[in-house]
Amino acid sequence: MGLFDFIQFLRLPVFRWIQVEVSSFCNADCIYCPHSIYKDNWVERLMSLETYRKLIPAFQKTKLVYLQGWGEPFLNPLFFEMAAIAKKAGCRVGTSTNGMLLDSEKIKQLLDSGINLIAFSLAGTGPQNDLTRRGTRLDTVLDNINEINDLKKRYGRAVPAVHIAYLLLKSGLDEIKKLPDLVRGQGIDQVVISTLDFVPSDDLANEAIIPHDKAEYDEITGHLDNIVRRAAKYNVEVHYGLVRPGHRRFICTESVDHSLFVSSDGEISPCVFTNIPVDTKQGIIAGGNMSYKKTTFGNIRNRSLSAIWRSSEYRDFRDSFASMKAKQCCSNCAKLMIG
Repeated sequence: MGLFDFIQFLRLPVFRWIQVEVSSFCNADCIYCPHSIYKDNWVERLMSLETYRKLIPAFQKTKLVYLQGWGEPFLNPLFFEMAAIAKKAGCRVGTSTNGMLLDSEKIKQLLDSGINLIAFSLAGTGPQNDLTRRGTRLDTVLDNINEINDLKKRYGRAVPAVHIAYLLLKSGLDEIKKLPDLVRGQGIDQVVISTLDFVPSDDLANEAIIPHDKAEYDEITGHLDNIVRRAAKYNVEVHYGLVRPGHRRFICTESVDHSLFVSSDGEISPCVFTNIPVDTKQGIIAGGNMSYKKTTFGNIRNRSLSAIWRSSEYRDFRDSFASMKAKQCCSNCAKLMIG
């Protein structure tokens, strides 16, 4: 590291997390995912090790490096090498997966890598999950979780912690009642329930859970609080976020003031929702009533992360939240309305 780079490093903030898209390739066809909606415009790519190494100075001031974006991270053959680099820098490392590429060899590598957490994506507690997430199987996910926990016990390992990233669609409000029974005794530490924050087509608009008034909000939160209590009896933490009518957060739940997203081609964006790997030259319609526009502030392949972070454009973006006048790309995002 040269003197200039060292000075730039000193000026970096302490990041809560850096989310890194190591792959935009996907091996599933989820009906709610932009990958399925925008498949004709999707740009498939793997992050190179050369690009990834540009982040090493920032890793030394980062609490969590999360290796996941819009694709399946285990499709990148360099995944474990990338995880090792972040671990060597002293970061906690996590990833999310659909679980379909894990086998005994990869699970052994997972434990040996010291990765702190792995989250498995679900969108149902039974056959509906496999229908919603075409190309995945709930039984396979549960089998892999069991194998991870068996090896943890055999080798006396505490990590990786096993999480569930559960997408709750409006049509699945009744099915989620079975969630506490699904995770019981599975060695799952935590479940994070999210709703459809980004609606990529009109057909999916009815699946977004956005309460219209306090009564509806209280009804749904009561429903989810009951799940939280039931799961707690099995020592499983359940967290959820829900849009609260009339509510506006100071900063979004993505913590864009102390976190960022790095796409597989090295572009820096505030969060994963502001940089979907699609070719937007012909215009991509999101939700049927707005044009999707990427928000990027530079590329680490030709500019240091510290310089990008401290640029006037990026500072202006972050300052817009303090004035309660978030930039257009964020002004209507559900992440700002979660209570």
